Amino acid sequence: MSAAPGEDRDGCQAGAALRRLLAALVKAALVSDPALTARYRDEAADAQRRVAGLDPSGVKLDGLWTMAVAEAEGDRDVRRSEDANPTLPVTCPLPLEDLTGPGFDAGIAASRIRETSSFG
Repeated sequence: MSAAPGEDRDGCQAGAALRRLLAALVKAALVSDPALTARYRDEAADAQRRVAGLDPSGVKLDGLWTMAVAEAEGDRDVRRSEDANPTLPVTCPLPLEDLTGPGFDAGIAASRIRETSSFG
């Protein structure tokens, strides 16, 4: 059965917005500078608002997580500010419902990522 017009596009848009959201959250979790943390949390909140109007049901969250982590780890500000070399979770520590729900809080989400990471 083929998708209705716009479904593939919505899925791609939801995936791209979720990847941006996750990357911003990882950056917020890893940087130590309060101004950068605030900037990345704002980016995450903006990306979450974009996700809210899309259907994310077909996205592969753990695949997006892997791409988002790679993007965040490659960020110049993140590389400069890391206190230690963290080991981030292999799978996304945040459920899709939390990322897309109306009660989303970028600060809480970034804290959850930091808490589930190993610093050593």
